[in-house]
Amino acid sequence: MLLNLQKELELLQTNNQEQNYKLQNIFHNFSITNNQLKGLYIQIPNPQNLLNKVRPEIFNYFLEFVDLKSYLSFGLVSRRAYQTIIRMMPNRIAQIQQILMRRKQKLQYLMEQNSENDLFQDLLQRKQNAEQSLDILTKRDINEMKKMSHPPVIVEKVMAMVCILFISQFKDENLNWASCLKIIENIQFIQQLKCLDIENINDKQLKVLQNVHSISEQQVQRVSQACLSFYFFIRAVVEIRESKVYKVKSQKDLLEKQIKKDQMALLYLQKMNG
Repeated sequence: MLLNLQKELELLQTNNQEQNYKLQNIFHNFSITNNQLKGLYIQIPNPQNLLNKVRPEIFNYFLEFVDLKSYLSFGLVSRRAYQTIIRMMPNRIAQIQQILMRRKQKLQYLMEQNSENDLFQDLLQRKQNAEQSLDILTKRDINEMKKMSHPPVIVEKVMAMVCILFISQFKDENLNWASCLKIIENIQFIQQLKCLDIENINDKQLKVLQNVHSISEQQVQRVSQACLSFYFFIRAVVEIRESKVYKVKSQKDLLEKQIKKDQMALLYLQKMNG
């Protein structure tokens, strides 16, 4: 046992020597670097004042590419930076005004090109009808589906699409009846389904949901009347998501948000500029 303790002590001493050697190297390298920096400071007097020689216009070339928050934050760096921000403020205001004008023009163009509004209203009505169809489903209808250990293929396909709406990052193993049952068992799931925000459906989800086009109303009706209500809902959601009007509407909504943000930024900068 004493022999083992002696070996461990020798090992610790060896490790300590290695650590001390590494520390000495670090301090030595740090000392060399520090001396080099001191040499640079001697060669270049007052290096921290070099930025004062840069014209505000040069700073502005870089500031044009940053967002408003970063732009204003730059003014907090130093007095010189603040003076640069104030001096170049008219340029920033003009830049935002140009962006705002282009976005308003694009929004106007989208509104003028929206010639399928009647079709979109029809799609929304179909979705509303499908929601009403879900409302009349009874607890017995849902329980009947829950009891299916091996449901018909059509029922499993339709209900898998329903469940996908609740799983944004789904995997292939989520597309089975066992996974669906976990969602269906939630007594609030129909209400949650009706509150679905179509904008939150990502491309991966939509690609799977589009399989609803390969299923006919008659196929579903033959096997389950309850499943038919979910089929109508999925089909309505997919048709809305695929419609040209919906895509235009999404672009319009985004532009309106950007315009509002630009207007607030413009008002803020104009107040700062006096």
